[in-house]
Amino acid sequence: MENLFVASYLNGWLNHLSETRILELAEWIRSISVPIAAMTLIIELGMLFGLLRQRGTLLLLAAVSSMHVGIVIMTGIIFWKWMILDLSLLAWLWFWRKHEEVRCIYSRSNFIVSLLLIAAVTAAFHENRFAWWNTKWIKIYEIEARDEAGNRYLVDYADSAVRLAPPGVRNVQVTSTPSGWRSR
Repeated sequence: MENLFVASYLNGWLNHLSETRILELAEWIRSISVPIAAMTLIIELGMLFGLLRQRGTLLLLAAVSSMHVGIVIMTGIIFWKWMILDLSLLAWLWFWRKHEEVRCIYSRSNFIVSLLLIAAVTAAFHENRFAWWNTKWIKIYEIEARDEAGNRYLVDYADSAVRLAPPGVRNVQVTSTPSGWRSR
């Protein structure tokens, strides 16, 4: 976990801090990495039990939201869509928590049906084991293409295949200079 923190720094995250301070923080993160990993596993697996108890669902949604904020602070990786979804669901469930329509969702039978449905969908559709969609929140590489006349073109990292380069461009150069925090 501390390696991810240092790698994020090397890619431009928290670049206002000194290298010494980053290494001190990395050591602190290393010292608490087992409890962080355990809590992450508990939170993620706990979501399977979301339809068992309403109070548990509220606590899990708050924990997931806090985990996502921690990830942003530590690495600059922002799962903003999940944060919005989790916080919206948390607010909705909190606001409507005393209404019978919401309370009837929580039962042992609904919990069992949800587990069976999750298992069936997982088995039937063979979802991606891991997927990552590159966003422009933090970029690692600046990709630049030059044509024969020497004109320079910035190429989006997600579109970096040479076949997508402008006509006349034969060579694509990748520089490993981090661009830091910015959006285009």
